[in-house]
Amino acid sequence: MVCHLQSDQLVRQLHLVDLQKSWNDAQQYCRDEYIDLAIVNSSALIQEAQKRAGSTEAWIGLFKSDWKWSQTGPVQSSWFNMWSPGQPGTDECVTIFSDGSWFTRPCSATYFFFCYDAATNKHIQVKKSMTWSDAQSYCRQTYTDLSTINNLQDNTQAASVLSLNYQAWIGLYRNWMWSNSSTASNLPWGPGQPDDSLNCVTIVGSTGSFNSHNCDDQRPFLCSRGESVLCVSAQSGPPGLIGLFFLCRCQTFSLEVSEGSAEGRICRPERPHSARIHPAAGQRSHGPLYKKQSAITTVK
Repeated sequence: MVCHLQSDQLVRQLHLVDLQKSWNDAQQYCRDEYIDLAIVNSSALIQEAQKRAGSTEAWIGLFKSDWKWSQTGPVQSSWFNMWSPGQPGTDECVTIFSDGSWFTRPCSATYFFFCYDAATNKHIQVKKSMTWSDAQSYCRQTYTDLSTINNLQDNTQAASVLSLNYQAWIGLYRNWMWSNSSTASNLPWGPGQPDDSLNCVTIVGSTGSFNSHNCDDQRPFLCSRGESVLCVSAQSGPPGLIGLFFLCRCQTFSLEVSEGSAEGRICRPERPHSARIHPAAGQRSHGPLYKKQSAITTVK
């Protein structure tokens, strides 16, 4: 008997842990004792989390990611960068300036941008003003992706084609993520939130809104206990419910259940790595230089 599970049949179970812990310690506690810090990514889950939090403000599994390249993913522990003094700032997307230095900018701002073309191994300056996400879409549709700048020669060449005091998007960014490594969107931030200098998030029980805080703050937290799954028979015949609930510890489901079984198969996902909350900022590292260099081209 195979259970075909629909998304509206899944209800994540949340539990408030009334201990004072930092975000990282709360995440580890939840992974040791439950499944993970609470992933609150739907209106139903926000309501459930709000109810569990009650009068408290509790950590949930939302944090600001480390830096990533659009094409190649998270930066390595030793990586090339050219942050201007005082950078990175609090914004989430990055430009290269005409002097070769890097700045964080609001992703909604519009600038020219650099695309990488894998077919020719060239970085191409596109003289169209776009937001970071629109520039990313343009590069992916027309070339390969927004440019990854991982050596001094490519950085110098890119800067050299920019007009004096101009800047352009490159593929470096960071964003809000859930503890299970999924990207977060449409978040119910409270008034004046998020504070871009703070990297970990709570839910306010009285309002259901999200607030950003210092990750070292000591707070109670919400853990995810798993999924309660309503299992529907796939066999032909009169429709009906199997009548039992199953606790499954997966993010996605396809459970084979023996007839009459009260437990089915318990499946456990591989746990994502602990969130690394931002290395020291403002340090310039030239990192390893790659032997194969890329050419720079301009497109108007």
